[in-house]
Amino acid sequence: MDISRQSQYPSGTKKKGKKPKNAVWWNLNLRALRSKVRALRRLYQKELDVNATQIKLINYKNLQAIYKRNILNSKRECFKGFVDRITTKNIYGKNFKILLDKTSRNRIFNPIKDDTGQLTKSLSDTMLKLIKHHFTYDLLATQTEVVYRKVRNSLEHKEILTQEVEEIISKIKLNKSPGPDNIPGELVKEMYYANRNWFTDLFKKLLKIGSFPTSWKTANVVFLPKEKKDLSLAEHYRPICLLSSWGKTFDKLIAKRIVYHLELNNFFNSNQFGFRRKKSTITAIQNIKSFVNQASDENKMVCLISLDIKNAFNSVNWNLLKSKISKLPIPSYLIQILFDFLNNRCVLYEGEKISYNQGIPQGSCLGPILWNIFINDLLDLKLESESVIQAFADDIILMLKDRVSYLFRDNSKKHLEMIFNWTQANMISDPKLLPLIWFLCLYRSGLLSQPRPEVPDTKVGRQYTKINLPTDEDGEIIVFEPHRLLSCPESPENSNQSA
Repeated sequence: MDISRQSQYPSGTKKKGKKPKNAVWWNLNLRALRSKVRALRRLYQKELDVNATQIKLINYKNLQAIYKRNILNSKRECFKGFVDRITTKNIYGKNFKILLDKTSRNRIFNPIKDDTGQLTKSLSDTMLKLIKHHFTYDLLATQTEVVYRKVRNSLEHKEILTQEVEEIISKIKLNKSPGPDNIPGELVKEMYYANRNWFTDLFKKLLKIGSFPTSWKTANVVFLPKEKKDLSLAEHYRPICLLSSWGKTFDKLIAKRIVYHLELNNFFNSNQFGFRRKKSTITAIQNIKSFVNQASDENKMVCLISLDIKNAFNSVNWNLLKSKISKLPIPSYLIQILFDFLNNRCVLYEGEKISYNQGIPQGSCLGPILWNIFINDLLDLKLESESVIQAFADDIILMLKDRVSYLFRDNSKKHLEMIFNWTQANMISDPKLLPLIWFLCLYRSGLLSQPRPEVPDTKVGRQYTKINLPTDEDGEIIVFEPHRLLSCPESPENSNQSA
């Protein structure tokens, strides 16, 4: 007995089996069915007669298929029950009550500084100050409004297909707060399934006349404070616009058609990585990595300058945006409906409509596309010295490479001047230099014995030298002005000595 034990368990101890997993979908019916499947398998394996073997094999396989099907159904029902437990079915919950002002007594807003520096004294004054800051109305813009006159071109209007609408309807997110019409996404779905033809014909009619209903352009607005910011300043609040769920369905249909035509004609610059299919922060970082590695192969140095356009989305001029839209390589009916999309927009506060005519409309599917259209010509600027402007939405980075670092002074001044001129021409606030100027002093072969460093995949420039930005007497970072020069880590004299 001892010899057999030692041969079976050489280590002297019996090997423990794996701890069984906790299968929440397992039940008694599956347990009984598994026992029957195993019993039929044993009968099939023990059978010696050829004809009887085939019969028992068929019985075993049939029952095994039923067993597997029941497992899948059990998993599906278990997961469905789990989702039902962790989600709420009350679409008229807290968010809905906030929008209807039913919980305003419990809400506390920090006072906001007005133009004179004094703090607001009531919730109503605070809300109006926030709305006027984020939703600007320019009287001068109304006097010079760009009007689009529809011209029939070779890109004729295509009829809306029921399958096209159904694809969008199937992706409506449920349990979301409704817009001013109080129609939730669930009801929009039921309306579509009740009469598909009527629903689709409505969208066809709107596209034909080039109209985006005014009620779908009205939004309830909620302001969320930004973390670790001075909440007495209006710019430190983020507006969340709640639009009509019905209108967002039509909005998404238009957006898909516009993106199709723009991508088909390669309209967008390849260096725009925000709000585009198959592009993300990862691909943006990979593009920076390839730029740095290419400069390293050419024995050049790299300078990365990060820029921030203050209040970028809210400062877009609609007349300039419309002039850019009119030149897009898309059918004329889409241009006409985009023009109407940008007219008569407003937000609601205490039943009063507050109009605005500046900024990218918040909360819509067309908003990100309109921003990419507006900023596209900035990325198309022709730069010298193999420099590149890259963007992720409104986050801009200027990438330069050259033989020696002191040459970055003149090159960066030229390129930043071009960016500054673009912001002036497009009536956007001047870009501010962020404290993220990196001089990637790459090791040149033959000059240093250390191996050439690799650019990290996730945090570019982390292992390189960081150069501080020029500051004023109070230690504040200097906002970019065309006549100012960036500080450089190396002068021509030092460079000649090192060479």
